Amino acid sequence: MPDAMSAAPDDAFAGTKVLLFLGSRILVIRRDPYPGIVWPGRLDLPGGGREGSESPEVCAVRETKEEVGLDLDPSAFLWKADRQNQIGRHWMFAAKLSAKHAKDVRLGTEGTGWTLMAPDVLLNRTDAIPPHQQMLRRFLADTGEGSPGMGTGTGGNRPVPAGSEVFGTDKDPRGTGG
Repeated sequence: MPDAMSAAPDDAFAGTKVLLFLGSRILVIRRDPYPGIVWPGRLDLPGGGREGSESPEVCAVRETKEEVGLDLDPSAFLWKADRQNQIGRHWMFAAKLSAKHAKDVRLGTEGTGWTLMAPDVLLNRTDAIPPHQQMLRRFLADTGEGSPGMGTGTGGNRPVPAGSEVFGTDKDPRGTGG
């Protein structure tokens, strides 16, 4: 698994995010619009804060299950990289599942909806979280999976405004994502 490691050990981290490809598209979540949260209403990826002493992989698996109801096996992770922000070190993973898993997505208690997006569309969205776009660019560069502007959707590097997609709102009635 290619990864860009810093000098800090894996056990010093605040949280994780997952670039989760279902087929050729990435699963994205629309963040809740609540004041006081970081990036309210923006496009987000499954993931969140570390609990206890869990590893980055266990955190990513747990958060994906809680937020979108999908069970990931850590062996599905094909890329791992870290980045630093104001609250600490975060790990970003990439995983690929078949497109048929979209029927199993169930939004947990966070977010207002979810959708699948081509990588180039996410890279050009004006309502995406910029650090996630940077990590997607890093994934594409590190893995040779493509380059910004490739794929379906935008036809180049033009900004894509919000409102051009339909977000599913299938919520798990137990609020657990699964």
